[in-house]
Amino acid sequence: MGVPKFFRWVAERYPSVITPFRDFPPPVDNLYLDMNGIIHNCTHPNDADATHKAPTEKAMVEAMFSYLEKLFNAIQPRKCFFLAVDGVAPRAKMNQQRQRRYRSGYEMMVAREEALSRGEELPEEADVFDSNCITPGTDFMVRISEHFQYFIMMKMSTDPAWQNCSVIYSGHDHPGEGEHKIVEFIRRRKMQPDYGPNETHCMYGLDADLVMLALATHEPHFVLLREVVTFGFGQESRRAREQREQDESDGIVADKSYQKPDEFVLFHVNVLRDYLDLEVRERLGDKLPTNYDLERVVDDFVLMCFFIGNDFLPSIPTLGIHDGSLVQMLDLYAQRVLLAHTYLTDMGRIDWRAVEGWLQGLADLEFTTIKAREAQEQEYQRRMAQQCGEHRAATISTSTVESLREYKDRYYRDKHQFAMGWDPQGEDMAKLRLHYIEGIMWVIGYYYQGPPSWKWYFPHHYAPMASDLVNLPAVAACVKFDPGKPFLPHQQLLAVLPPMSYRSMPRAYWPLLRSKNSPLARYFPEKLQIDREGTRAPWEGVVLIPFIEERTLLAAYETVQDRVTPEERKNNRLGLPTLYAYDPTIEAYEVPNSLFGPLRRTTVRRDAFDFPPLTKFIPRLCTGVCTGEQQFEGFTTLRSKWRYITPQRESGVVTIFGMPARGESLLLGLKDSFNAIAAHEVATLVGQEVLVGFPHYRRARVVAVSDKRVHISANINLEGVSCGANVRELNRDASMNIAKELETHRQCMREKLGMSVSNLTVLVYVNLFTGMRMTRKGRVVRNFSKDQTCYALPLVARLQDVKLTEDSRYVERDRVEWDNRFGSRVILVGAEPKSMKGKDQQLYGSSGVVVRSSPDAEGTFTVAARVFQKPVSIPHVLLDYASSRNWVSMPDVSNEVRVGPLALKHLVGSVRTSPQYGCREIGLGLIYTRNNLVRIGYAKQTVRGGKAWGAPGGRLGAGLENSDDAFGRPVQDAAPAGHYLESLQKGESRPRSSRPMQYMTWFSRKAVVLIKTYVERFKPLVDRLESIASSPQALDPPQFMTGEWADNDVDDVLRSIEEFIESCGIQSVPLVAAQDDAFPREHVRMLEEELDRQGPRPLEDRMLSSVARRCLYFPVTRCAGGHISQLPLPQEQTVHLGSRVVNCRACGAAPFGATGTVVRLLSTGHDAEVVYDDPFVGGSYFDGRLRQPRGSISKLSTLLVLNKPSGDESESSQGQNGSVVQNLKSICKKLQQKEDDHDQQQQHGRGVGIPSTEGTPSIPKPRSAMGETSASGIAAGRNVVSPSSLTVSGGSGGIQVAELMGKLASSKATSPDAGLNICGATYAPTVASNKLPVAPRSVTTTAAPGSGTFSVPLPRTSGNANRTNSGDGEGDKGCRKPGFSFTVPSEVLNGEFQIRPGEGALLLKRMISQHLSGDRKR
Repeated sequence: MGVPKFFRWVAERYPSVITPFRDFPPPVDNLYLDMNGIIHNCTHPNDADATHKAPTEKAMVEAMFSYLEKLFNAIQPRKCFFLAVDGVAPRAKMNQQRQRRYRSGYEMMVAREEALSRGEELPEEADVFDSNCITPGTDFMVRISEHFQYFIMMKMSTDPAWQNCSVIYSGHDHPGEGEHKIVEFIRRRKMQPDYGPNETHCMYGLDADLVMLALATHEPHFVLLREVVTFGFGQESRRAREQREQDESDGIVADKSYQKPDEFVLFHVNVLRDYLDLEVRERLGDKLPTNYDLERVVDDFVLMCFFIGNDFLPSIPTLGIHDGSLVQMLDLYAQRVLLAHTYLTDMGRIDWRAVEGWLQGLADLEFTTIKAREAQEQEYQRRMAQQCGEHRAATISTSTVESLREYKDRYYRDKHQFAMGWDPQGEDMAKLRLHYIEGIMWVIGYYYQGPPSWKWYFPHHYAPMASDLVNLPAVAACVKFDPGKPFLPHQQLLAVLPPMSYRSMPRAYWPLLRSKNSPLARYFPEKLQIDREGTRAPWEGVVLIPFIEERTLLAAYETVQDRVTPEERKNNRLGLPTLYAYDPTIEAYEVPNSLFGPLRRTTVRRDAFDFPPLTKFIPRLCTGVCTGEQQFEGFTTLRSKWRYITPQRESGVVTIFGMPARGESLLLGLKDSFNAIAAHEVATLVGQEVLVGFPHYRRARVVAVSDKRVHISANINLEGVSCGANVRELNRDASMNIAKELETHRQCMREKLGMSVSNLTVLVYVNLFTGMRMTRKGRVVRNFSKDQTCYALPLVARLQDVKLTEDSRYVERDRVEWDNRFGSRVILVGAEPKSMKGKDQQLYGSSGVVVRSSPDAEGTFTVAARVFQKPVSIPHVLLDYASSRNWVSMPDVSNEVRVGPLALKHLVGSVRTSPQYGCREIGLGLIYTRNNLVRIGYAKQTVRGGKAWGAPGGRLGAGLENSDDAFGRPVQDAAPAGHYLESLQKGESRPRSSRPMQYMTWFSRKAVVLIKTYVERFKPLVDRLESIASSPQALDPPQFMTGEWADNDVDDVLRSIEEFIESCGIQSVPLVAAQDDAFPREHVRMLEEELDRQGPRPLEDRMLSSVARRCLYFPVTRCAGGHISQLPLPQEQTVHLGSRVVNCRACGAAPFGATGTVVRLLSTGHDAEVVYDDPFVGGSYFDGRLRQPRGSISKLSTLLVLNKPSGDESESSQGQNGSVVQNLKSICKKLQQKEDDHDQQQQHGRGVGIPSTEGTPSIPKPRSAMGETSASGIAAGRNVVSPSSLTVSGGSGGIQVAELMGKLASSKATSPDAGLNICGATYAPTVASNKLPVAPRSVTTTAAPGSGTFSVPLPRTSGNANRTNSGDGEGDKGCRKPGFSFTVPSEVLNGEFQIRPGEGALLLKRMISQHLSGDRKR
């Protein structure tokens, strides 16, 4: 737990220390994991739930593996990966562990008794997971350690990122707490002569004291990784709290099984060091001592925090983070210590004279603090009583005191059980003072050098008052520590486990915990006493259980050793960490595992590892370390704008955790380093690469700058190079918008970043850096987003103005030979070879390994590929569900059910009656706009602006050649997280550049039927909703008791509506984020069952020679610094729900080259849930939606989309009735028949042989392959057979345009006689005819009754371009491509399906050329 509430305090006090983290880790050399937090998170909920049956051990272990994978992939260390599980702790920690475990066991026992008294059905006691088994020495931890080591070797055998570093595993048998073993390792390495002074570190853990441990290492390039922290709802408004509680009671909450991607934050230790420096300098001003040393200030800050309490010592009673004690301590430190030209510590040794003077300053504030707390407590209890009449204070004593002496007398008598109360000269006080000073000395020794004693502990539940800590130098001189040695694991189990957890111990020890005659019985009280005086949260109370005497415990331990089994005895010993290193040269061996089976052909070296030797740690910076203005890219510092910063202290301004900070924050008054007041003064930035987002810089390219008068933008060519600038004067409206934008940025910088800018006049628009990409010439270059992001000018810096040590991963370079070496893994992305035509096998998307590369410039390779022998069939119901035909937009639904859009919006959401009618819910509840939730399978939302058809830019039909689904996500590189405008709440003013996206709501056909039925059955209610111009707060039923309901009883009508809603079962359908596109749970299960039925697909190993580099995707590249980076896929693509994909991420949980199906597109826009064909270790169960671990949340940019086949029901099989591909298949057959007849006529007339055509292959080619095939055919001079005529007509005899294209967006500009544009030529509708038009021209004709027929000649091929038209019939036939015509049904002409000019022909042209001509040419 560490220091209570410290993490929140430091984040709100110093806002820039924390940043959101996504996709762009800093260049970390060493990653350290405190594993116990992971184990707890993956095994049990936080609260005591007696009804919760424990998951299987395999499921828990798989969850741990999955979490390990996420953390490693998030950071990807270059040198060392250190995993530390808590081992046997020092005795000082055991007391606190015993209190926690006793509370946990007691709460579970009470929860079980209460559940039984309520008559609830409970699982067997042995089936409920006991979190106390997460203690060194238990059988559970022995097995977990075995599984962790198995996972490490499995990853090092298969994952190049794991192979790139050494892995150290410190298990439960290695003494020490996990985080302290990590810091001990860092300290010892730092003292070695070969240690690099600029090594970078990242530590993951949930304990707040990791901040102090990181500071104590004096390593500036240090970040802490942890989950996004959310605190309670204590500060939300009453209205917001009541609304949240009402939503929860009504079930309007997101289904937890549809998880979001894990969100992390980075805590920048170096920024905290800079803030502390600013704090001290701001307080001292011109009086800064000449011997001022930041490193000693950091050590003093760590020491001061010890007095607030930690895992080894209780807090001094008048000190607490929640009431501003840390700020008071810093004030006193500056005035009483630094101004006296002294420090509290020196190289880890405490100056007790300086400490005593500082403590006396705190003592002077004791009574003021006591009275302030009394007032705060009374106000808190008053507010709680108002909110809840049944609220009872959790305190034991609420009486007030009139003097400090009265308080101290009561405190020592009631808390410490001193018979004489407060007696400053008494023996009890002398012992307490000595023990507390021992504790401070022990803790600082533990943090800087390791535990001074394994035996020492603080034998009191409470600390002394600050005013009683006197004569400290003399007291400290009496302190001596017995080093002792660690307990054995079974000894610690006896010391910390309560009797309720006896099953976690070997059977031989059970009598010692359960028998009343046990020598330890007096240490196990039957009733637990918890002192909660002055506390708010239940966990803050002090557990009052007796301390176990070590001598008694060890004597009892010895009495049962003859009954301990040999296997248990084997587990009851201490060990060393293990070092793992990938070594393909050693002889492969097999690693057994009881849960996952043996791991074969392992080539990982395992060696016992002892920490480097250490005599004494020196808490200073290493010689040669880069600090000050010299900044490592990815490791933040305030120094780059140090001279432009003025610290300012304000309260209630900063909002970090969703609510204003209660305490004081240190704001950074930031001046503009450019000293510019107008855009033209920084116009030279346009088109340049800069750093944005001070202090957490990220690369970006400036595309525009703007003030209230002008907007200066760059001209960017297709290669992404700036070619000059445009200057545009702003009109009045645009100027006002910029003024609002400037004010919004200024406010958000203040509230979200803790930065104050008094005069903001210029905004900078940039394309953010999104990673590296590969050019066609094989060069690795930086890639920038196409979207614009706006920053205030003071947050921008020129590259030349910052002393930046570049991240070697982001240096533009030629690809190194290592990337293409023997054994490199690849994905085949080139065209299918002719030998594969007509076969079920598919090379495209297959994974392989490079076995040979040619030395010539051509760059060809020999690849050993693994090719699946047969495709996977996907259930039709999934594709039908995902098809665009299954989804109808809200405007179309409004027209179909003949209900106005606003009324429709009301009835599909929440509609409640007025309070006098019971606030009864009578809406369908398909969409909850305020909560951004929809019923899965009934509704969803897509970004408005033409994206529904899967086209990156909204081009109609651009994505149809890949899928009949109309709701794809174009693959784009995700921009870095953390812009200060991202966290704006609903209703807050947003600048124009950061307006939230507009969304289109869609309903499934099932939902449309439900809405229709609702409208038909409850017409008077719908009519009432139609008459309301705004969203109703509540409906008064008499207002809609009209028409057929005029004579009905209100209760009967309301009851019938409720019964209808209940009969539909809609309330039991899970709610998900509105922008999610996902299969319902039953569909995912159906997919899994189908995958299980088909079983593992057979593979064939094929050796491919002379494979061109362009036909291979090499997923990773190694930079000069040794880091491995993932490269994006070489082609643009769109991912759809139900797409068949290949995992192309070489470093990750899912196996490289594994094929799977997209079952959910997340609202983030960059992530997808994929169900892979085969289960894998570390896979996800998607919180119960899968029966086997075969799921994973993957980045869209790491998935290769497999195109759908056109000839059979294989990969991504088509829907049954009316799908686009099936319609095209019918068209293809029709065209084939026509052309066969035409060819036969020509053959009989001129004796020309019939051109042979190959059957349509079952495996699709990529779009690039199709283009290459067409080009090659034309270049070879071959005449490509094309359709002579195509007719698509309405009615029962033809193919419906609605089925062919789906419902197209309505356009007022469309008219029946509007021209259609193909290849730049405009054609008008004509009467159906067998004759081809002589030349394209615009004419107006009258369509045939009920339809309009368009006859269009196809463009000429390059092979015919040089031929001369002689004017005669034969010559004309020889040079003109046959045309095609299509008949538009009357529904289109009547406006039901409208097509914008030029788009219908473009759509059909793309369909025919891609799906028909491309296939025939193959």
